[in-house]
Amino acid sequence: FCMNDDWRRLGKKTLHSTPWISFVKAKYRNSSTKYVMNYYYCVIPTGSIVFPIDSRGRILLLYGFAPPLSKKILSPVSGTVHKNESSEKTARRELLEETGLAGKLEKIAVFNPGPFKSTGELTVFIATGVKKIAEPNLEPTETFSYHWMSLNKILSLVKAGKIKNGILLSALMLAMPKLRKLTKNKK
Repeated sequence: FCMNDDWRRLGKKTLHSTPWISFVKAKYRNSSTKYVMNYYYCVIPTGSIVFPIDSRGRILLLYGFAPPLSKKILSPVSGTVHKNESSEKTARRELLEETGLAGKLEKIAVFNPGPFKSTGELTVFIATGVKKIAEPNLEPTETFSYHWMSLNKILSLVKAGKIKNGILLSALMLAMPKLRKLTKNKK
């Protein structure tokens, strides 16, 4: 692919900041065309996503309230990487906090869920050999129900347009080869 445009950031200013998200205005200049533009984007923290798989080959998804949408949606086990924490440590912590489960983690992929509108990467993990070792330790805003589903059930929900969570869809796509292998021939 052709990369003949050379954009250079001339400066940036944080317009608003919270512990979870910041809004930034940046100015860029294209050295080829001399075009200058203001660009607005969100700075979001990095995070981890985990797909726990049980001994029957089922995948755990959470069903919880998404405030921006004012409705409940399916989502993966996930959370924000804390300061001085690796993505794997985050995955282990969130799996335990949100579900009470622990298991063997395998890193699958890293992706940016919205590269034209936000920063922040998400690391996708699969957890196998999961066992319940504690009760979930949820934050007051986390009110989930737990749904163990076959991969075929999840894919039928995707095909029917019932799963619209872009982060879940992206993570599923990246994990699909490994999920197929791990859930094949499980009853």
